[in-house]
Amino acid sequence: MAGSRSTKPVLLTLLRILTEQTDEQHPLTATRLEEALLAEGYSCERKAIYRHINALKEFGVDILRSDSVPRGYYVASREFELPELRLLVDAVQSSRFISYKKSEELIGKLSRLASRSEAAEIRRGLHMHGIPKTDNERVYYTLDAVYRAISANKRVSFRYFDYTAAKEKVYRNEGNSYLVSPYAVVWDDEKYYLHAYHEKYDAISAFRVDRMEAAEVSDLPRLKTAEYAGYDPSERNRAAFDQFGGDPVTVVAEFDNRLANAVIDGFGDAVAMRPVDEAHFSARFSVEVSERFLSWLFGFGEMVKVVAPRELVEQYIASLEGVRRLYD
Repeated sequence: MAGSRSTKPVLLTLLRILTEQTDEQHPLTATRLEEALLAEGYSCERKAIYRHINALKEFGVDILRSDSVPRGYYVASREFELPELRLLVDAVQSSRFISYKKSEELIGKLSRLASRSEAAEIRRGLHMHGIPKTDNERVYYTLDAVYRAISANKRVSFRYFDYTAAKEKVYRNEGNSYLVSPYAVVWDDEKYYLHAYHEKYDAISAFRVDRMEAAEVSDLPRLKTAEYAGYDPSERNRAAFDQFGGDPVTVVAEFDNRLANAVIDGFGDAVAMRPVDEAHFSARFSVEVSERFLSWLFGFGEMVKVVAPRELVEQYIASLEGVRRLYD
């Protein structure tokens, strides 16, 4: 190698050039690599470039040489393949809880895992405008506090609020902080929820993470660690139509056959279903009854009929009557 610089910086710079600038469609010849290194301030003979490429390959970097047009060397595989990066970028782009600013930052970091040409291809398809996104970037710090509390087996404190029709915050618990034992973070309906043991109710309660403020890890240990050591939020989610339901109820309802997909999507492919007649089927499932569940039923109109339990039938009728009275 010619020049005054040591081998290590040249080797690392060559790796960066190959990673950033090459892929299967955009290889670089040894001559082009020599020019790229020179632009970085490194004078490197052609033979030395071949030695460095072999050293990188021995280290585990997947570098191949294309003998067809276009010719040259390129990084053949990366930690994330292009389709995988597209999936991650799409997830960031469509997530409402991630602000526009944070979305741009995350997509920029993900794009740097691809070559420049692939990164440009990824960004070419981005259309975030028109997607409802939060302006609240506090959620990242709240999540960090919650995860640290779970990892350290500590309780977490926070203030919790609702919005008024005037978009003003009204804090629950008379403005005082909650102190709960966190056991899981759940992603549901494009929102994060904290599942935590609430001493006041002696049960697991759910809290919207984006409605939490001033989250801090407490010095106090979590409560009920033995009881909730194997806590599985999916068990709760199977019965909960949203995160704030009540006690599970076994429901029997009759549906139009065209709603088979909707029932399976809502309660899983293990839901008990049997035919009633040529046009209808009956389904039995466990659900925590909430306003959202009743709204789900209401959305199907005459295509669904609640059969049992009787208390739910009466509750559903009362809900429908309440809607009707709005138009009297």
